[in-house]
Amino acid sequence: SSFRILEVGCGVGNSVFPIINTIKNTDSFIYCCDFSPCAIQLVKDHSDYDGAMCHAFVHDICEEAASFPFPPQSLDVILAVFVFSSIHPQR
Repeated sequence: SSFRILEVGCGVGNSVFPIINTIKNTDSFIYCCDFSPCAIQLVKDHSDYDGAMCHAFVHDICEEAASFPFPPQSLDVILAVFVFSSIHPQR
């Protein structure tokens, strides 16, 4: 089977790369975003990053008007490890 996965707040890819290594021989795809351009660049520079199965992008989930690089309702799994607890309640 194939999955479309989004990891919100991916940081430098500590969850992304084990997932990439798990889905290598499938039709699955992982999107990963973080508000830090530096973190996203580190993900893209990693030796296991493969643009054919992963798309890393800068995104602030608190910005309601910001768009995502995938169609609505196209994801099977969303990961947000330690993300919501780091967002100020007024945001």
